[in-house]
Order: sequence, then structure tokens, then C-alpha cells
Amino acid sequence: MKKSNSLNHIYALLAAEPTTKPNHYLFLLGTDTKFTPRPSPAGVKEYVRGETLSYMAQVAVTALEEVAEQGEKDSVLSYSSDSVDVLNGPTTFGAEVGQRVAQAVFLALRAVASGKTTLDISAHSRGAVEAILVIHELKRIENALKEHPEKSLYNILLETPCKLTKTAFRTFFQDTRDASGANVELRQKLQTRLSQVKINAFLIDPVPGDTRYGVPGFGWHDPRFYLELPCDKIQLILSRDERTNCFFPIIPTGIHPIVLPGHHGTASGNLYSQQYQEVPTTIASRDTYHVQELVICKLLQFFHHTSATEGFSLPHLPLDLHHSELDRVVCEFLCLSEDERAFYILNLYQKIQENNGAYAWFQTSSYPWLGLASMNGQRYVHLRSSDYSSMAAITPAMNGDIVNTEHATLVVKDVIHIPNIQEAEPHTIVLAINDALTKVIAEMINPTESPSPLKSLLTDPKNSELFFEALSNLVDSVGQKYLSNHLTPESRMQLLEVLKAPFKTLETGIEELGINEENLAILKRCQGILQTGVKNTIEAHYRNILAQAEKIDAQITLYIKYPDSSLVLAEFQQAIECDPAFTEFSNALVSSDEKSLETFQTLLKEEIARIDASDRTSEEKEDLTKRLVDSSSLLNQYQDAKGLSIEQYLQTIEELHDKAFALKMNLSDLNKLTGAQALALNPHHLDLYSTRLLMLAGKFLKEINYDLRRTPEGVSEAFYRRIKALAIALGAPSPEVMDLTTRIQELEEEKTALETQHASLTSLNEHELSEKRVIETERTDLQRQLAHEKTRTKTLCGRYEIQCGNLIHNKLLPLSEQYLLHLWHKAKAINSSLSETPDFNQPLLEISQDFSQETQENYTKIKNKFDAVYRMKCDLEIDEVNPSDRLQGFMAALSTHETSLKTHRDASWKQYAKACLAAIAIIFTGIIPGLIGFATYSLATGRSPLFFTQSKGQRFVDDCRQQLIPACN
Repeated sequence: MKKSNSLNHIYALLAAEPTTKPNHYLFLLGTDTKFTPRPSPAGVKEYVRGETLSYMAQVAVTALEEVAEQGEKDSVLSYSSDSVDVLNGPTTFGAEVGQRVAQAVFLALRAVASGKTTLDISAHSRGAVEAILVIHELKRIENALKEHPEKSLYNILLETPCKLTKTAFRTFFQDTRDASGANVELRQKLQTRLSQVKINAFLIDPVPGDTRYGVPGFGWHDPRFYLELPCDKIQLILSRDERTNCFFPIIPTGIHPIVLPGHHGTASGNLYSQQYQEVPTTIASRDTYHVQELVICKLLQFFHHTSATEGFSLPHLPLDLHHSELDRVVCEFLCLSEDERAFYILNLYQKIQENNGAYAWFQTSSYPWLGLASMNGQRYVHLRSSDYSSMAAITPAMNGDIVNTEHATLVVKDVIHIPNIQEAEPHTIVLAINDALTKVIAEMINPTESPSPLKSLLTDPKNSELFFEALSNLVDSVGQKYLSNHLTPESRMQLLEVLKAPFKTLETGIEELGINEENLAILKRCQGILQTGVKNTIEAHYRNILAQAEKIDAQITLYIKYPDSSLVLAEFQQAIECDPAFTEFSNALVSSDEKSLETFQTLLKEEIARIDASDRTSEEKEDLTKRLVDSSSLLNQYQDAKGLSIEQYLQTIEELHDKAFALKMNLSDLNKLTGAQALALNPHHLDLYSTRLLMLAGKFLKEINYDLRRTPEGVSEAFYRRIKALAIALGAPSPEVMDLTTRIQELEEEKTALETQHASLTSLNEHELSEKRVIETERTDLQRQLAHEKTRTKTLCGRYEIQCGNLIHNKLLPLSEQYLLHLWHKAKAINSSLSETPDFNQPLLEISQDFSQETQENYTKIKNKFDAVYRMKCDLEIDEVNPSDRLQGFMAALSTHETSLKTHRDASWKQYAKACLAAIAIIFTGIIPGLIGFATYSLATGRSPLFFTQSKGQRFVDDCRQQLIPACN
């Protein structure tokens, strides 16, 4: 194949000139489906007329006049031309879905890069689910290229939210990854082309697989399944009669499907049952190929409307693709005009209706091993979410000869001209029909020569019956939309008026006296069909509400009962241990290193594959597989319960509650529509289920310990307030009470803190008052001291005190230190342990007892002199005492010590004393009278003061002056 997986090819196409062929067709085949170029050979029942999408891919190649080639045997890209690609479907368990999505995205990007302006994606089964994700991926890539132009395409691809697809992208493109700085302009061109390309989707029964009743690992989940698809046109076809477990189709938001008779494979070309059983001969009309023909016609019409050129047509006729029956249908259809094509499709619907019994028989069969499942006899569907709904919730019940709303529209189109009727909404058609009925009733009252087409039709019993059933189908479609509860109050009122209109018109006509019995019977018959249709629709809606309520109750109960998977796994393991047929499987479960859902699912798939590959009979294989499925039911239900988020559960509960409430409130108006046909529903049950749903939501919030402060996303404030109150009533902690309790605790703590602070402040205040008193006392003392200091300062500043201070510092202290030095040397001569540096700031150290008595006595005499002079010196250095007072104290101490020390002959002492007294005498001359002078002379000369004459005293003073520095005068 030329289209190998390489990002370089995309850039090469972007760099080249755009293609002149604007249309591209991508076909994604269903599960276990491979490209089938020809009908099945004789004796093989698989696709006796051909596989629909494989055939239509060949039709597209022919219409485009291209040449296609088939891929290798195991190639995923199984058929391809310049403008057509076909991808084979994944296997039963769907392990390859990520690869298929990645491959399809690459092919789509390649087509866009080449300049294609229209991309039609046709898909079936899991291929249709893949198509949904491909469309979302393309939109994601477009947005990423626009918002982050600096990112490489490879990195943008790897940002996919799907792990399976991410792994596939990495595997496909890691060898051709592009750099962020390269190809920036080409990526911009790709973004521009993605924003301009028209993407259209034709989806046939998109079934992802499911674990609700089937095998774990068979399911496939992605929240994007249910989002509105970002594409231009979309048609969704569902198979009405499929009932196999796990085959539950997706209905994304914003899409109204077309429901066709048949099982999952009927539209694809399987004309037999899911297990290729023939329709019983007891059913008279048992042709089941008309649905395939209808789907082919619808695909042709879809391609015609989406084509970027002038429609979709074949260059040459007749067509010969070796599918004789399908070739005939294509040729016949493409040769018709638009109106003729509508009639052709109507004719197919009528043939389908004629064989309705054959299609309905498929409801009794299923795909191998999986068994049957239904909700009130209807097929399960995923309606806008992973939740389960009955198919009756999205399509009117099939009444009489009308297959679906499209069939009804075509029937009406045949007799009433409504512009663009096939694109019109049912309520528009109903109003147009009501206007036509009004005119017909007027004709019944006043007949005309040329009756209207509708009046003529009503006179034909068979055709009138078909028309009434078509009208009923359309009315039921309006009723379903009205009951869906997804409308604004204004829209609901408008839709109710549309719904009432034909009933009022018929009632008015029936009451009209001018209408004859024949016409009256026609109107009553129409009224009866409408009433029966509406009755069935309302009752189906009612049953669907109750069934969904029961189901979500069971899911939430399971969710609460098993908060994690360990108990579920243990029960599953125990169930397998009890079956002797699965000893080997049981041992594998026991010996597995990791006990998880993923591990057990893998082992379970391996066990099923082992059974399938064994040489047992098909009956034995089916029996063993069924026993495995039964044993894994809890495992499956648990996985299903855990597959929804808390928000999704609450959103579903609110929707169901509102539907039940709205149905009860609207019963009065709805009962009027059904006339004498009473509705088979119990208003009391609606009340009970509404209350039950509220209680369930409250219990759910309480059991999962939900943070009641946070309103769940997607849940209305009004509904949340109600279930929040119930959760609190059931025992959940009230956030408001918790907040108040917390606030009270905070206030208590604040109160305690304030009380402590108050006590501290009180204590501090008392302390401050005490300190203030102390400070006040100190202030008084300081003031007193200040006054004293001022006086003292004044005194010190006097001439006399200055002279005394100078005498102390300049004379007496130096003399004292000089004499202390003399004594220290004498002591050092005796006691060599004294320090080398004399210290006059402390008394002389004691002498050791190791010296002789005489030495100790001599040292003691020196120490006594040293200590006495040291103390005298210290007294002189007391700055707080006035200098004059220190002098008087010094003289007193000198006289005291002279008496005790003069007995020791020491000339130095006498010299020291004499020098000190001489200095004092000089300062005190004329100031210190009488006795001081005599004492000075006596101390200095050793003579009696009686012999102290002026001439001798004068000589003493002169001697002192010669020894001392003169004092300041």
C-alpha cells in the first residue's frame, strides 16, 4: 500500500499542490469484519449478497474513476485508492480499537493535507464507535494546531485522552516524529484545511461492547462517545431487533437515530440470524435483504447530499461489481430523480414492513455465548450517556404498517406537499398534516367535485390506515420529545399545543353534525389510531422511567457495598474454585501476582480463548463459556457500576426524578389525548419513585462521604439542595453545622486567648503600676542625688576641691604607687613566686609556710605595709567622695598606720610619709591650722612639735618642695 504510516507523507502532501478531487471516503468495518470484495461463495451464509460497506467502497472507487488495490492478508488498510480507504474491523474483544482509531485519524489527516474538502466516514459496529472518536480527534488536533502552533504534530497526536490511541500513535509515528521548530507553516496550513473540511458521518449500529451482562474486557468506554459530534451531517441507523448482551448502541447528544428492523448484522448484509440460522418457514414473508438495500440507497443519497461536486453518480452504466443484486439496486436508484428516489425508498419500506415478522424473529436469537438482554422487551441503548435506556425512549413504537418516522414522512409526502419534508422536524410535519385534516373535514361537510389527494386517500381503507399510522408515528415523535424533559417551559408549551392540534381537529370533526357516517367512521378510526399511539408512547416512557430507576438503584447499591474491587475479586475467585471444570483457571487466578480487575480480565479472556481453541464440541464450548459468564456476573456488574462518575450518577438520578415528576404533573393533559383509552400507569408509583430517587441520591452522598460543600457538576442547585438535606438527615455531616461548630470552637479559642490576654494585660498593668511606683521612687532618689551631685559638682568645681583633686592624682597616688613598688621589690626578693609584673590593684599575696619563721615575719611586715598603703590608695581613688574628704581620710589613715609601722625601721616609709605630708602641707598652708602643721612636722622629723619653730618648719617645707612637683595654686 502507498499510504504507509509516516508524518513525513502528511508534510509532503501539504507542500504539494492540492488535489483536484475534493471528496474522500473512509470506511471503518465492524467487529471481526474484513474487506469482502465479493459475495460469500455458495454454501457460506456470511454475506450472500455482499458486505455493505465493502461493496459501497467499491462503488465509490468506481464513481470517482479511480483504481484501488487490496492490502496484504493481515493488513489493516485492506482496500485503498487515492480517495477511498477501508479499514478492517477489530477482533471480538476489541484490543485493536486504539490502533484502528489512530490509523483512521492518519488517513483522514492525509486526505485533508492533500487538499480534500469533504470527508465522508461510513462505519458499522465498533467501526462506527471508532468513527465517533476519529471525528473528536480531528477536532482536537485542529484546536491544538491553532492554540499551540509551536507544538509538533507528533506531540499533538500523543495528547489524545485515549491511552489505547496514544500507544498506537507512538508506535506508528515515533520513527517519523517531527520537531517543534520545523514545518511550522505547513502545520498552519494543516490547521486551516482542517477548519475548512466538511466531515460527514454515516454510522450503523455503533456498539462499543459492554460489561453489563457479558465478559469483562469486552467493553470499551470513553466519555467522548456521548458528546455532540463536531461534524456537518450525520445519519445514525440502529437495529431494532438485536437483543444480544453487550450489543448496546451509542446515541450521542443531538442525534435522532433511524431505527430499522433487523439484528446488528442485517444492515451489513447478514440475511440470517446472528448465528446464521435461517428464518423459520412458519413465517410466510421472510425476505430479510430489503434492509441492506435500503441502507445502500440511504448511503448513496447521503453521498449525493454531502458531495463537494455535483452529487454522486456513476460515469458508466450498467454497474458490474460482481454483486448482481446490489449492482441492480445502485443502478436503479442512481437513475432516478430526487422525488423518484423518495418513492423508491418508500417502496423498500413497504417491503420491509411486509417481512416484519422475519426481522422480529431475530429478537429470539443472539451472538454465540453472550445470551439475550432487553428492557421491557426493547433493546438497551446508551442514550447520551453510559447509562442504559430502552429503545422505546428514542423512537415511537412500531404501529401497524409504519416502520419508523422516515417511513411515516414518506407516506405523508405522497399525499401532502410539505417543502423539504425529509429534512423537516416531526412537529412541523404534524402541523402541516393538521392543516390538511382541517381542510379534509371541511370537504366532508361540503363535498367538492374534485376532492383533494388526501380526501381521496382516506376513502381507500388500506391507504387511509397507512396514512393514519404515519400520522400516529409523527405525533408520537412529538410526544417523545415533549416527554424527554430537555426543553424550556416555553418550548414545552409550544410542543404540547402541536401535540394537541390533530386531536382537537379530529374531535371537532367528529362532533360536527354535517358529516356522514362513512366519513365519521374514518375520523374515528384516525382518532383511535392516534390515541393508541400516544398511549403506547406514554406508557413506554413510564415503564422506561421505572426500569431505569430500578437499574440505577441496583448500581448504586453495588457501588456502596463494594467500595473497592478486593471483595468482588474474592467472590469471583471463590465462584471459579467451586466449578471443577475451571481448576486450571482457578490456579491461574490464585497464582497471579497482582489481584486486580485488569489482571482477572486478562486471565478470563485467555480462558475463553483456550476453551474456543479446544477440541470440545460447540455445545460444550458454549456451556463452559456461559458458566464463565455467569460466574463473572458480579465482576461485570461491579465494573459497570464503577464505570460512572459520582456526577454522572447524580445527573441521571436528577433526570429520572424530573421525568417522573413531569409525567405526573402532565397526566391531566396527556389523559385528554388518549380519550377513553385509560393510561396503564400508576401516579402513586411515580410519586414513590420520585421520592425513592431522592432518597437514593441522599444515601449515595452520605455513604461515599461526598463533600457536601461542593455542588456536583451538571446537577442543578435546586435538586442538589434537596438531596443534600436528605444526606444530612441520613447522618452525613452538615457542612453548615460543621462550619458553625468550627466557628464556635474558633470563638471559644479566641475568647480564651482574649481572657488570657486580658489577664496578661491586667498583670502587666499592675506590674507597670508597680514599676511606675519604683520609677517614681527612683526618680525622687535620682532628683535627690542630682541635687547632691549638683552641690557636689559645684563644690568640685571650686578652686579648693580642684586643688585637692590635682594633689591626689598628681602627687599622692604616684607617691603611693612608688612606695608600693618599693615594697613589692622587697617582697619579691623574699617570695620569688610573686608575678613578674607588680599589681597594685590587690593586697600582697600570702607567703608559703615553707619559708623560715624569720623570713615569714619579715615578709609579713612588708605585706602589712603594702596592704595598708594599698587600702589608702584605694580610698584616694573613690570618685564619689569629695577630694578634700579623701585627703582628710588619707591623712587620718597615714597617721594611724604611722603609729603601727614606725616601729619597723624603714627609711622609705618615712620618706613616703614625709613626702605625702609635705605635699598636703603645701596645699593646706594657711588653711589647715595649728595641730596639722605640728603633726606634719612631728611625722616628718621625728621631733617633738614643741621644738617646731618657724625656721625649722620652713626648712622642712623647702625640703619637700625639692622632692615634689609643686602643687597647683
